[in-house]
Amino acid sequence: MVCTKCGHTIPQNNRFCPYCGTPVPTVSSHTVSPSVRKEHPVFSQARWKKELKFQKEPQNAFALAGGLLCVVALFLPFLTASSSGLQYSLSLFDTVTQVGMDLALWFLFLSIAAIIVLQFLRLPPFISAVLAILGLVLLMMEVITAHDTMQAYTLSGVTMSYSFGFYLLIIALLLVLFSGPIQNWKKRH
Repeated sequence: MVCTKCGHTIPQNNRFCPYCGTPVPTVSSHTVSPSVRKEHPVFSQARWKKELKFQKEPQNAFALAGGLLCVVALFLPFLTASSSGLQYSLSLFDTVTQVGMDLALWFLFLSIAAIIVLQFLRLPPFISAVLAILGLVLLMMEVITAHDTMQAYTLSGVTMSYSFGFYLLIIALLLVLFSGPIQNWKKRH
């Protein structure tokens, strides 16, 4: 429970706020007036479930930045192939257009788009972290698939390696994953 006067968290069994001494109300939900419901934090948390509106500012700028970096990383070189002095780079987006898009890549794209959109909705911030974990898992699935392809090309004399788009995508997803703790640390300092 949160104190209605000072805003500090009150332990469950306390009858008074340990910070300001305000008595903790012990009123059932049937007798609470509508004006108290608007101010009370428990009721305001229930309110966002009903109202899904876009906010003007993102909930977490770090998660938004990570989501946007993910989009940029999709178009940067993901794999680099070289053979006989020739070098060719292939972005993750290029692999989608050239070989067709598998289910893991669809979910990766959708999770990145959802991370960006969620920053402007009034939803719990942990959803972005869950989507970032999902994105990392899906990226690792693509790496496993790419690794098999790379081994087949290596036998034919083509050297393949991961490029900076791959590493940027990992860093961006990790930024989304740790955006909550980063934001909390920034607020404290």
